[in-house]
Parts: sequence; C-alpha cells; structure tokens
Amino acid sequence: MIISRVAILTIAAILTSSVVVVPAAEAKIATADEHAIHRACNPHGTTQFSDVANGTYGEAYILCMKALDLTAGYGDGSYGPNDTVTRAQIASFLVRLWRDELGRRCPDGEHPFTDVTPGSVHDANVACLYTMGFTQGTSATTYEPRARLTTSQITRFMLRLWLELEGDTACPADTNELARAVACLSALNVVPAGSEARSKSPASRAQMAVYLIGLWHNAAGHGRPPAPPVKLPANPPPVVGDAGAVDGSPAAAGAAVVWIDRSDCQFEGLDCGLVKVPLDYRDPGAGELALSISVHRATDPDRRIGYLVVNPGGPGGSGVEMVAWALDGPDAVFTAPVLERFDIVGFDPRGVGRSEPWFVCGAPGEQLALLSQVELPFDTPEEFAAGEAAALLCAESMGPAAGLLHSEYVARDIDEIRKALGAERVSYLGMSYGATLGVWYATMFPESVRAMVVDGADNPVDDTSTVEARVANVIDEIRLFDLLLGEALDACDRPQCPMYNDGDPRGYFKKNVGALDAVVEATGGNPLAGALSIITPLYSEESWPYLWIGYAMLVEDGDPSLLAEFALFQLGDSGGGTTFVEHVNCLDSWVLNPQLDRHVRLSDEKAMEEAVRRELPLLAHLEFTAPGTCPFYDLLDRSSFGGTLDGSDVPIVVIGNPRDPATPFTESQELVEETLSNGYLVRAEHYAHVVYPSNECANEIIHRALIDLVLPEERTTIC
Repeated sequence: MIISRVAILTIAAILTSSVVVVPAAEAKIATADEHAIHRACNPHGTTQFSDVANGTYGEAYILCMKALDLTAGYGDGSYGPNDTVTRAQIASFLVRLWRDELGRRCPDGEHPFTDVTPGSVHDANVACLYTMGFTQGTSATTYEPRARLTTSQITRFMLRLWLELEGDTACPADTNELARAVACLSALNVVPAGSEARSKSPASRAQMAVYLIGLWHNAAGHGRPPAPPVKLPANPPPVVGDAGAVDGSPAAAGAAVVWIDRSDCQFEGLDCGLVKVPLDYRDPGAGELALSISVHRATDPDRRIGYLVVNPGGPGGSGVEMVAWALDGPDAVFTAPVLERFDIVGFDPRGVGRSEPWFVCGAPGEQLALLSQVELPFDTPEEFAAGEAAALLCAESMGPAAGLLHSEYVARDIDEIRKALGAERVSYLGMSYGATLGVWYATMFPESVRAMVVDGADNPVDDTSTVEARVANVIDEIRLFDLLLGEALDACDRPQCPMYNDGDPRGYFKKNVGALDAVVEATGGNPLAGALSIITPLYSEESWPYLWIGYAMLVEDGDPSLLAEFALFQLGDSGGGTTFVEHVNCLDSWVLNPQLDRHVRLSDEKAMEEAVRRELPLLAHLEFTAPGTCPFYDLLDRSSFGGTLDGSDVPIVVIGNPRDPATPFTESQELVEETLSNGYLVRAEHYAHVVYPSNECANEIIHRALIDLVLPEERTTIC
C-alpha cells in the first residue's frame, strides 16, 4: 500500500478542521444551501439565462429549471426572473414537472375554457390541470390564461400537486387550504416558513422556480431540499433593536446590510440579512458576492456591549446556523453572560451555506473519474493531465471565485461585515478552524478587534523548510487518532461488544479492514471514505459503541450503512471529489507557502509512507491511497500573503485541550508560543473537540476576556 503525502494531507485537513457546533452529543452541520440544489439537478454544462446575474434571488433554482428542461426561457435567451407568473405559465410548468420530469400521466379529457386557444402551447397543459382537479377556472367557461398569479395561489397549486403525488395523508388536514399548504410545504422546505408563501402580491417567475424545484427535490427522491431563499422586500425595513455600533459608538452612515423582514427569516427570533463583499480584493471591478448573516440580539439590551462575531469551524461551518443555537438558551452553544451582553453575529463564509458562490467542482463523479486514472505516484503525462483537469473543474464550475475562497479573503469579508453593521470594533469567538480565521482577522485588522478568544486552535504556521519537518507536521496532527482508535478498540472488552472477538478487538479490526471497500462504494467512490468512517466516531467517546456496531454490521452482515454515515459527515455532498474543507485548506497552504511548488507537494510520498508505518501502526491498516487535486491548485488564480501571520499584537486567548481528538494540544501550544505575538494559553481538559461552553473554569476566563477585557495573569493558565 502506498500512503501518499497527498492523501495523508487530505485526511489531516478534513479531520483537524471540523465544524464544532456540538451541544451535548449532537452536531449541527450546515446543510441549508443552494449547493445541494445544484448537486441534485446537475446543471454542469448548462448556461445560465442572460438576465439571471450572480446573486439574483433564486439563481440556483432557475438554472436547475433550465437543466431539467422545465423551461427554455424566452427566445432572446432571458428568463424574466422578475416577471409575474401567469395562469397559463403555471399550467405548463406544473405539467412539465408532473409528466416530463416525474414520468406521470395526465388523465384523458378536455377543459371547458373558451379563452384558452385550442392547440396553443398551453392548451393541453390547462386540460391536464383541469382533469386532475387542480383548477376549475375563474368561471365555468373561463380560465384567464394571461391573469397574474399571486404567491398564495402558487402555494396552493404546489400543495395540490404534492397531494396528487403522495396522497391526501401526506399533509396534515386543515380546513383552510392555504394554511395547510404553508404548514406542509414549509416543513418540506418547498416554501419559506414566514409570511411570503401567504402573500397576495403577484408572484415572480423566480419565486415560482424556487417553489417548483423545491417540490421536485422532494418528489424526485432527493429528500428534503435546503431551506428556500426568502424573496427580499423591495424596501427592506430597518433592523429591530439596533443599538448602534460596538461599545456605544454611533453606527456608520450608509450601513450596507440588507435586512430581511423578521417574519421571513428562517430562524424565528434572529435578524437575518445580506452583505455584499468584493469577489476579489485585488480587483474592485471584478464583481461582488452576497454573504448571509444572522444576529441574535443581546438578551439584556441595557447592558449590551456590542457585536460578537462567531465562526463554528470547518472550513465550511455555517455561522448563521451556529447563531440559531442561541435560540435554545444558555449553554446550548453560548453561555448566559455572552447571550446577555452581545449581539451575536454569525455568517456563512463565501462558498458556504446561504452565501455565494455555490461550491461545486464539476458534475457529481466527474473529478473522481479523472483521478481514478491515476495510480500513485503521479509520474506520467496522462496522470498529470488528469490531475490538472480535475483541479480546473473547480474554476470551470465557479469561475474566478474558485481560487478566492481562502481564509485571507474570508477575514477581509469579516471586516466588510463589521463596516456594514456600522461597528467601529467587534469581539470575536472562533472554534476549531474558526480559530485560524480569528488569527487571520487579528493579523490583518488589529484596530477592528475589541477582544478575541479562540478554542480548539490549530497553528496555521508550520515549519515547511524540509521534508522531515513537513512529514512531522502532518503525523503530529493525526497521531492522536491512532491512539484513540487503540483506546476505542480496547474498550470493547466484554463479550456483548460486537467487535469483542474473544478478547482481541484489535485483531478483528485488522483482519477485516478490506470490508471497508463497501463503505467506499456506498459513499460514491471516494477512496478515503473507509478511513474516514473509522476515524470519525473517535471524536467523542460516546460514539465508540457506534464504531463497534457499524464495523460489525459491515463485517457480519455486509451492511456499510452506519459507517457510511460517519464518512459522509466528513465528505458531505462532494460527489467523490474535492470537499470544501480540502479546497479551502489547500488554497490556504498555497497562499501561505507559495514556495512549495507542485513538485515539492508531490515528492514526499515515500517519507510519509514510512512515517505512518513507523509511528501510526493502526492507521497504517487503513486505505489512504487517494490522488488529490491540491498539488495542481497552482492553476487557480489566488492571492499570496507576504506578511507575518502573528495576530498583530492583538491579545488572543487560546483555549487548548489535551483530550481534543481533532486538534492536538501541541498545536494550541505552538500557536501561542511560536506564532502569536500576544497570545495567552488556557489548558482545559474536556473529552471532545473544543471546550466552550463545557468547562466552568475556561468559561470564566472567556467571560473575563470577552466581557470585562481582563486577560489571564499568566501566559499559560491551567484549569
């Protein structure tokens, strides 16, 4: 088995940069995004309509309409997203979905409407709706095909189609059809949960696309789609309860947050909005991206300090959803003092969740097909060409944004959010990868930081001067997983344990690792899936029994389903290709270390293989042979960072955890002792990834730093 540096680095990147919104034993992961819509309808190669610009409401859904042949738009190549939907158009859209996409049959029969021209493009479709009982027209003989539809009428049509597909029991009964439609379809993420779907305002073709594709997503076997976007009001109302900028300073004039009416925010009790940021900070004319933010207002507004920006980790964690956990009250994710004193601001970074662009690198399976042509190490022109083509799929799919999703630009985005909020300074709390993001922000914008705490921190600055140093960095980052796997297997010490194997669970594990091929197949073919399915349950001791059960299910019953779920936790919907975590971590490595060229990144394989066999005896049994795209990101247009990533003397409190399975405590130590110019290390043990809010001693230090601006007395504090 060749264990390539490329594959090991990929595993390390995925495992040591995790989303960490983990109240109790439940992880909340960002899944509500338009990326999933594209992964379902596979619009690769489909050209967007000429009048649907980047950032247009419903953009992803409109492109899916075209990819599924539900619409061809107008003859001039436009779609008319803001045009009102007519009664004739809704008949055609619904019937195309019913008949052409879902393969259902229209009943025989004709309609009685004299105002629908026989043989016209809409004639048969109106007849189909009539014979199915979806419409009785506006009178016994008229349908009024050119009449405008309201949003509430479209909502009713969607309900009727859903009930025809799934049966009348598919939605709870209600004598009010509109109330039934909103309750049922909002639960299916077809329509927003707020007031929009009840509106008597004319419905736009963009709204119709959002609703129709949401219904298709459910009906076509793709499951519940992400929460639909909310159509912004023409004149967004001012946010409720804005107390001005941080620390009581007046809000800046012309704040750029576009606030969504609270009734239309997906999370009741939060303020939701959009902030426009430059696509490329090197080129102001390159365009903009829309970032989604959410704000949980201070529960004690009279004692409000200001804004606390938070990031849950990843890369790829949704800050919008992290802030939504605040609605569950103290200690779900945030402690009571933090909830009381801060307006907590979460944002979905560029490429994540509800923010632009949607992250995609080719059609599902396309990267995997290219990389499957490679037998490591890369050493033939054909293999290099396959690696280059796989990397370039990201640029072909996302355009210039593909190379601009790295942490430096996300840190710049944070400062754009600060300015849009009208804040002079903000406080910051970052978890896991969010800690790295905090270091970037403090380094680049020290005057914008009021206070900063990071938890579960990796040191983003490593010694890359020699092959030995590069190998040691990676081995150190994943060493704990080898130890934890041994502990998890040794804990299976009773006959009732599914992997007991007469007291030799380690032997059972080693003997049957070949069965993990079924996990790879069950998750779309990503070669790393088997290794990830074993390592992921090690994040928490509470998950060890699921490792035992899942492994025994695989070996004894040939059932990979439980282990596949663990693998997919890390891989997401990457379609067997590059994950968002890999993509951002790779870009960051190129931004920070441009001197490590393609040759260097591909040349450390033998040393890495020997190090794994020598130092990680259990992980060495897992399959890590996976050619990746990262060495070929020299083809993507990205910036490089010429400064020193040291926090620019901003006081940063770093919470480190010796029992953290994902981020070694030594990384937090190195961050404080070798990288930051003004760091304070707090050692607090907690058997899980990150400590806050589960350790009272650490919480007290965090409160003093964020609320009172009081730093620990010593550079290292032990809780």
